[in-house]
Amino acid sequence: MYQADANIGKRVNQDQCKTPRGDEILELCIGHKLRLLNGRLIGDSQGLFTCHQSNGSSTVDYMIASEELFQRFKYFHVHTLDGSLSDHCLLSSLLALNRVNRQDRQTSTKETPPAQYKWDAESIQPFQDALASPDSIEMIETFLHSQIGDNGKDINEAVDYLQSVITKAADGSLRKSRKHNKPAKSKHKNKKWFDKSLHQLRKSVQSKGELLRKYPRDPVIRGSYFKCQKEYNKTRKKKMRPFKEGIIEKLDDLRTNNAKEYWNLVDKLKAESNGGSGKDMATSVDINDWEDYFKTLTNRNTKIENIEMIKQETAELESQATFNKLDFHISEDEIIRGIRQLKSKKSLGPDLIINEML
Repeated sequence: MYQADANIGKRVNQDQCKTPRGDEILELCIGHKLRLLNGRLIGDSQGLFTCHQSNGSSTVDYMIASEELFQRFKYFHVHTLDGSLSDHCLLSSLLALNRVNRQDRQTSTKETPPAQYKWDAESIQPFQDALASPDSIEMIETFLHSQIGDNGKDINEAVDYLQSVITKAADGSLRKSRKHNKPAKSKHKNKKWFDKSLHQLRKSVQSKGELLRKYPRDPVIRGSYFKCQKEYNKTRKKKMRPFKEGIIEKLDDLRTNNAKEYWNLVDKLKAESNGGSGKDMATSVDINDWEDYFKTLTNRNTKIENIEMIKQETAELESQATFNKLDFHISEDEIIRGIRQLKSKKSLGPDLIINEML
């Protein structure tokens, strides 16, 4: 024992077998002043095995800390063996850190979402009465007789004023509901083919894994555990195979008969394979690649050949008469037709105007 280990307790380890690989790890720790947490801290006073296989158990999973950081670890634990996932046990530890209180730290405030209006069959008449009130009529008359220019500033002001007319009438006639920012509860969902029988088998594997962790040298417990694990894996594959075959057959059928349902099923399968995020991880682009790409686009030193010719051709294209239907003024009939096409019971936008109000 060398000086650095003077204040560190003796390490306990159930695995008494020595291997060349283990000697290399010990030499690495001694040479770089590293410490093994296994069997030295509260929570692992017995130095439990971390890997359990049919031919025996061993300690092959470690947590290693530097000499300075070792004193901050207060707890180390080897979790129960979950044979449905791996033959290695999960390791966890508790690290104590110094808390720094900064008086100048700004307290983060969560932005509260605006109140939303509740709309039902009884909301129509009160809202219409509110719009027919003298104050609302006066605001509507002011809006109709105002001069609105074609520039963006006048249009935005007109839109904001019209929004205030509608929201003022809604404030006096409709009920409000406020949504709070509550963190979404993550709930693990089993696959559709993972039925109750598989669930019971997995619980049996986990309970027998706990017994094997406590009594790793008992051959009866070891044999019972691996027999149960083999049955679980066999049953799981047996139930999963026909489910996947059914999905493939359904995709083949929808591809020729119903393209819309085909792509809906493809998107659903992608979302499930990516943990329910809906994001295609295979086609995602790294944020650093995006940064490099846009830096290249905005690089002032990039030389553009024939820039004068491009400017001349652009000016000629702008002077030519092309499709200009979007430049026409929007008629009242178009607005009414657009409002009638709005669907009910849709989420409102930042203007807080529900489609039913219009």
